[in-house]
Amino acid sequence: MPQGPARSLTLSSRETEWLSLILIGGLLAGYALFSKGFAYLGRPPLFIGEIVLGLCLVLFMLRPDFKLLRMPGTPWLIVAFCLFCLTRTIPYFEDYGLMSLRDSVLYGYAIFAFLVGTLMARQSRLQALLPAYDITSLLIILASPLVIFLSRHQAVSQITDTPPLIFQKAGDISVHLAGAACFRLVGLNGWQPKGPATLKRMLNICFWAAWVVSAAWAAATSRAAMLTIIVSMALVFCAGFGRRIILMGASLIVALSALFTAFNLGIHQSGRDVSGSQIWANALSVIGYDSGSDGDADVSNLKGTMKWRTDWWQKIIETTLDEDYALTGRGFGVNLAAEDGFQVDINDRLRSPHNIHMNVLARTGFAGLFLWILLLGWFFRSLWLSARRMRARGLAGWHAVGIWILTYWLATMVNGSFDVYIEGPQGGIWAWSLMGVGMAVIWLERHARPSEPGQSAAGLAPDVA
Repeated sequence: MPQGPARSLTLSSRETEWLSLILIGGLLAGYALFSKGFAYLGRPPLFIGEIVLGLCLVLFMLRPDFKLLRMPGTPWLIVAFCLFCLTRTIPYFEDYGLMSLRDSVLYGYAIFAFLVGTLMARQSRLQALLPAYDITSLLIILASPLVIFLSRHQAVSQITDTPPLIFQKAGDISVHLAGAACFRLVGLNGWQPKGPATLKRMLNICFWAAWVVSAAWAAATSRAAMLTIIVSMALVFCAGFGRRIILMGASLIVALSALFTAFNLGIHQSGRDVSGSQIWANALSVIGYDSGSDGDADVSNLKGTMKWRTDWWQKIIETTLDEDYALTGRGFGVNLAAEDGFQVDINDRLRSPHNIHMNVLARTGFAGLFLWILLLGWFFRSLWLSARRMRARGLAGWHAVGIWILTYWLATMVNGSFDVYIEGPQGGIWAWSLMGVGMAVIWLERHARPSEPGQSAAGLAPDVA
């Protein structure tokens, strides 16, 4: 008799895996909707991301599974990159203490890639992901305009440097705007709400209306946000999905921007205006064209932030070329902004350049940058080729999933190239988790049996453990 209750407290392998997926899924949803505001839930140095990571690691150790390490390529490049970064962290821990650990999340969150990849490397999990993301992304995009409005009227605490819970950044939300749009453009949104057929149509209309409003704010506020959305759409277009919709949408956006510019319509906010002229200024500045005179406040602001970034990046390159830093960099723990003379915060809270690749170069040198670029390129190529092979086998659903994950992940990389994004939990955990799902897709493509699209959901092959 005593064995009954004791046994009931033991979680099966299936239960531990689903519990981990629920924890990680809830974490990612919170980051997508509230960005940095959600990331600060908890007490230093343990915030919500670290708490979930710790719980998932405990659950993983109850039922360990290292099958992804049997796959060549991306998993082992992640291991190599992380081990190299670790050698650039340990020597500096004595001097910088917790600051070394703080900077090391750049590669530390790679644990999520293995956790998510292992958990998702089953057909049933991938099939469950699609409707779950369909519903979650719908709710997030519908709520985004309200979250953006409320976040514009709340201030970051000057004492603790913590944002309010309801908080959103243009670059951060642009990643999820790109992911949600690409999910629908590749045709993966198959969730049907209960009720009349018009309900689905109304939800779609509301989704795209909220998406356009949020994207307009993001594009007017941040050039990185605009570029993130454009690059993601371009990849979907090149993959052969939604070309007519993308062209029609782009034409509509250009027409509306021109109309708003002609009638000088817009919304004033602190920093930059949300207007057609500001969107045009951002778009032109991306390609290096000055859209106005230096006396224009918005144009001067654009030029100033661009020059500040490029000057710092140039300084990092010049410093790294020094023989002391060329191979292995300056390590994790040093405040790059303060050391390079580009600190803009009186409390020295800015630590890294607004570019993940420059950050890797500064901290790990050209050897670390080589491993980083090799990892990114190998993963992109592997998932792209995997998606093409699935299309050749008649698995259209698998092809769509591969392209969606690839565009979503690419969006994180584009935004991380112009902001301190991958170095934070709201960006880093998302980027590594998407890489994990991508590895799961590659794993399944290599181990699944061919099947006709109509034989299972989304045209995917039978479940493979």
